Amino acid sequence: PECLTENVPDHEKKSIIARSMAQYRITLLTSLYGRGIDFVCRDSALIKNGGVHFIFATYAKTLADEIQFKGRTCRQDDPGSIRKILY
Repeated sequence: PECLTENVPDHEKKSIIARSMAQYRITLLTSLYGRGIDFVCRDSALIKNGGVHFIFATYAKTLADEIQFKGRTCRQDDPGSIRKILY
């Protein structure tokens, strides 16, 4: 899997985000990227098979953050799903 952290150079971030929205891809993100990044899926096969699945394993600091995390799964009425895994 690829990792998107605060240490990734700015010029690489957009390409990691674009690659993450395709079938059979796993991308690990820090909670910083749960807000403010538009993850747009243009992979028609992925959309046909249910869209992006987002797993978050961190506590949201606020309800607004949790809503933003959930919004990472689908944009523009595309399908998507989410699962929380907290321990």
